[in-house]
Amino acid sequence: MPFIFLFFIVSTAYLNADHEEFIFDSRLPLIDNPEDTVNVNKIIKLFWEGKLNPDAPFAFLTFALNYKFNTAIGLDGFDITTFLVFNIIIHALNACLLYILVRSFLGYLKPDEEPGIFIPLAAATLFAVHPIAASSVAYIIQRRGSLATMFYLLAILSYLRVRYYPQFQKLRADTAKDKSDKKISPWPWQRIFLVAIIPVLYWFSFRSKNLGVVLPFAILAIEFCLRATNRRALLRYLAVLIPGGMVCVIGMFFFLWIRGLFDPATMTVHHFGPETPWGPWYHFLTEARVFFHYWKLLLLPLPMWSCIDHGFELSTHLLHHGSIIAIGLHAILFVLAIVAALRGYTLGAIGFFWFYVALIPYAALPQIELFVEYKTYLPSIGVALILAEVLCRIRHRISINKQASVVAIVATLLLITTVYRNHIYRDRFHAWGDAVKKSPNHARPHVNFGNALVRKGESELQKGKKAEADKHFKEAKGHYERAIEIRPGYPEAHIHYGNMLVLEGKYD
Repeated sequence: MPFIFLFFIVSTAYLNADHEEFIFDSRLPLIDNPEDTVNVNKIIKLFWEGKLNPDAPFAFLTFALNYKFNTAIGLDGFDITTFLVFNIIIHALNACLLYILVRSFLGYLKPDEEPGIFIPLAAATLFAVHPIAASSVAYIIQRRGSLATMFYLLAILSYLRVRYYPQFQKLRADTAKDKSDKKISPWPWQRIFLVAIIPVLYWFSFRSKNLGVVLPFAILAIEFCLRATNRRALLRYLAVLIPGGMVCVIGMFFFLWIRGLFDPATMTVHHFGPETPWGPWYHFLTEARVFFHYWKLLLLPLPMWSCIDHGFELSTHLLHHGSIIAIGLHAILFVLAIVAALRGYTLGAIGFFWFYVALIPYAALPQIELFVEYKTYLPSIGVALILAEVLCRIRHRISINKQASVVAIVATLLLITTVYRNHIYRDRFHAWGDAVKKSPNHARPHVNFGNALVRKGESELQKGKKAEADKHFKEAKGHYERAIEIRPGYPEAHIHYGNMLVLEGKYD
């Protein structure tokens, strides 16, 4: 029943998500490169051949299957509806996996108590309807992140099942009616199978999107939190945690080296994706501030703060834009998470570590995308775990009916906000028009909104409405001029502005 409910509420939240076209950069790897997108054999070969490239072959395999499915039922191969439905199904599955994860943690931490349904379902419901997830569900290409999250969660659940197998076998034996002397095997085939499948799930997560590479860090953090209340067990674990952390760091740098993103001779980390004019230090300082905005959007996702493309100023030194304050506050949160783990607030501590571990790739690698909402999809599960901890602490102080009422009200507000976000995502004109209003000093939204206006003008021209078309062209030209004013060296702004001048016959 919880799974049916979660699928229902996710479907309700994205009922109006069937928008008209692929937006943002979904077109480039899909529609603009159909030979690569629909070639299943070529995509499968990417799993095993060549370098560890950024093409996310597992995610693109699902896009290819989407295309094949569309053509098989008589639709256009890139009919967006089935792409959206598949994204929605993955998001609903992730909500179900989060429900299982929270319930599993509660069961593992207190094996002699029934974990119940309310707390796991509350956490999973708020994750399911949170509007920030729309940037990973309604934005087609970001299936990469939600798919990577699905395998990430499955790997964590498999690991926990392996870890706690002896504890539950003992509990089962103690409570069994038949007190026979039959010996219980500590390594039955189910446990062996789970051990074998964890690296496979890790590989699938990584090959869906590179953020899956941080899974070992998450397991180390979870182990720390689970052992923190037992001082003797914690001291023994530190002998594993320190070298294990070093191995994970070395492994990550090895991955970067294989990808050509790290030069061991100069100890330099290179940019990821389009070349950036800034290096890893500037990027780290900036992302320290960005991460606080992620907390803000996750804890209070007001529509006025959500945007498809946020403008964000780069930090060039510790004091620039308050980066040192942001770093200090993150350090305080890190210390509080350790204290919470030591004092038995295990779920909350795991949630804090989960949030930051999931953001490691975005802090370490210089990228042109400084602040985008889809990067919060995996970290948002950490926030759900923190919420579960809060509900655990108040369950004996506040009646379940009052708690359920508050959760229902919050979930309804989030669902309404998600429906509103889907409405904005329905086409490029509305998505970029919204971005221009909310990020007026960011150049890219002006260029992309100008492009949407040009398309609208061309459509009006075909209908014979020249006056309306000229109005859209003039407005587009103004946005290109604004983009050049904000960012004089922005090539796309100059190109499209030049096209407008040609349209007006101003060739000089």
